[in-house]
Amino acid sequence: MKGIATVFRGSDALGTVQYSFTLHDDGRVTGTVVHVDHGSLHPSAPRVPPNFLPHSVIETDLHLRLSDGTAVDFLILDATGRIANGRRRQEH
Repeated sequence: MKGIATVFRGSDALGTVQYSFTLHDDGRVTGTVVHVDHGSLHPSAPRVPPNFLPHSVIETDLHLRLSDGTAVDFLILDATGRIANGRRRQEH
């Protein structure tokens, strides 16, 4: 499954990303998230880094919403955008 979505840390929108995920039957999600655009950020969010993909290791508490209403929670594993601990859930 591929697409473009807004990525969030908590309730803060970090920007728009391109994702390529495999959704597994047991709820796991594997794949990658690639930086696309931070232009959607609100000007009052200066604490958000210009690029959320880390240069070293793991970024935490990230999630995005797929077009079908599914939310995907994940960590960024490395600077290539590979995700770790990806889990899908239905949003309320």
